Amino acid sequence: MDPALKKLLEAVSIKGQSEENLDQCYDLVASKEIPFEDFLPFLRALAARVQSSKTFDVLSKLLNRGFYGFLTGMNLEEFSNLYPLEEGFLLNVLRLFTDRKYAISIHALNIYVTEGMAECTSPRCEEMEETSQLENLQLNPLHLDLVAFNADKFPNVVSLTLDWRKILYGTQLSNLKWSSSLKQFPKLNDLKNFGLNSRVYLTYILDILGPNLRILHFEYGLKIDFKDIHQHCPNLEKLEIVGNSVDDSNSIEYFDSLHDLRIKFSSDSSKELNLTNLLAAPNIKTVKLSGFQVNKHEMKKTIVMIKNEQILTQVETLTLTLDGRMPAKTKRAIQSEYNRFFIAVQNGQQRDFSFKLDFTEDIQRC
Repeated sequence: MDPALKKLLEAVSIKGQSEENLDQCYDLVASKEIPFEDFLPFLRALAARVQSSKTFDVLSKLLNRGFYGFLTGMNLEEFSNLYPLEEGFLLNVLRLFTDRKYAISIHALNIYVTEGMAECTSPRCEEMEETSQLENLQLNPLHLDLVAFNADKFPNVVSLTLDWRKILYGTQLSNLKWSSSLKQFPKLNDLKNFGLNSRVYLTYILDILGPNLRILHFEYGLKIDFKDIHQHCPNLEKLEIVGNSVDDSNSIEYFDSLHDLRIKFSSDSSKELNLTNLLAAPNIKTVKLSGFQVNKHEMKKTIVMIKNEQILTQVETLTLTLDGRMPAKTKRAIQSEYNRFFIAVQNGQQRDFSFKLDFTEDIQRC
């Protein structure tokens, strides 16, 4: 524990401390930048010694002194664990952080709704009076409708992260609740999904958010259908995929809004990619693909189409990191095609842009 926090802990735990001594301890802590992971041991030790009202008072006094460092990486679930039998403590902390005096300093916050919060009735949740400058929200999808009770207090949320790994197998979500919940965040244009395996749930989300999305991220889960994504998200500019398989059977030349495509394929994938289909979006500027395999004929076709300006006419950065487990002969043939193209660019025979091709022997999961 940081020495300044240890000194404050001792001061607030002992009755009869002078206000002058306490003020000095608070000022010392407030003068430091202490991230939440380092602040958490202090909170746990404090909660073991004093009542919740005292802990709340300590937080208030630190915020009043401009101590915002612990907001970095803060997770509200940890506050619910400090006094698990006192349902109102977490709600009071949330009110404190959304107070207009401090809200401007909070831009990213992880919120996991616990059972205690889930039991909060609508009238009590609606007691929050101040709005927050919170922009990035991370939730357990099972409780999104409950968080929506206070959605009007978070009008600046632009990014939503849904961790589907927290939902038990067989759990059913109501699309009616989803509909009302997601509509509470009108500025939301960035959606991240972790471990989403249900196409039904994906459809629920994209039916509502799709037209406003500019950024979409998937990390492990269902197979990605580009046509389905495009139909739901006609204004999507950036698509990032980590560990999911993708449908590369058809060209994505229809995806005219897409400017940035990044895919990290799973290390257990051995499928040869139809590379030209994934490079066909007409206005793409950045492409970064890694951990995939491709045969020499597809690679040659790709380079020919780039030379003839049939694909990637707007590209600025193209980075291809191929699976190093490919046969040595295929790797040599692909490297040879790339070298010829690189020489043509150097000689001014081809449009200049950043094109990097590499192989990795040690494919790591991302």
